[in-house]
Amino acid sequence: MWFDIHTHHQFSSFNVLEALRCYGCIGVLNLAYIPVRPSGPDTFNDVFKWLCKAESERFRRVGLKAYSGVGIHPRCIPKRKLEEAIKIVEEYLSTNNALALGEVGVEECSALEFEVLHEQLKIASRLDKPAIIHTPRSLKLQATSKILNIAKRSGINPELVVIDHASRETVEVIVSEGFKAGLTVQEGELSVRDVVDIIDRYGCENMILNSNAGREPSNPLAVFEVVNALRGKDLAREALKISYENPIKTLKLK
Repeated sequence: MWFDIHTHHQFSSFNVLEALRCYGCIGVLNLAYIPVRPSGPDTFNDVFKWLCKAESERFRRVGLKAYSGVGIHPRCIPKRKLEEAIKIVEEYLSTNNALALGEVGVEECSALEFEVLHEQLKIASRLDKPAIIHTPRSLKLQATSKILNIAKRSGINPELVVIDHASRETVEVIVSEGFKAGLTVQEGELSVRDVVDIIDRYGCENMILNSNAGREPSNPLAVFEVVNALRGKDLAREALKISYENPIKTLKLK
């Protein structure tokens, strides 16, 4: 039994969803993202509707729960009417159509990206919603430190925030500030061995496992494979925490 808190399975085939169910997945959080920069705010309304309605229904046909995260990904900051796009994010979060804010964060560490992140985190703070925050593959430690400062300024509850794509060098600073460290098992991020080593060193209380599976090269069963690896090292309790209990608690599903 496991839950994947960071996916983009709106891009996955029906066969992939069936495989998830067969290998013990009980649900996922699908996060907003499209591979092109939107020309305007209307795009977000359509994408969020796709996630919150169409994908929830598609997963239900397979016997899985699909929850939705909405937000403006740093690669998807619109070319015009940014304020209107942010209002659409707030609308979906405030009407309970979306469970969480995400995927939001920074990619190139520009001033605009940090500003857009801050505005969205303030919304999540007001609405007491969880947030999934993307950190870049380059300049990860510097970006993470600034993201943590912005998150604290926004007033959002750290227990509801996943600082995702954490690395060996950023895990300690994330959990020391009371936030959740997202352990993404994917090419270019963490390996199964990396996760085992991190759990051995830091424990599992503020760790959440995910695959980031979807459109980019990824393994939709990455969470399952880490769980098996941890069980093989007599870390079954830790496996359950990072793959099920911690994400469920962070998303306020139980």
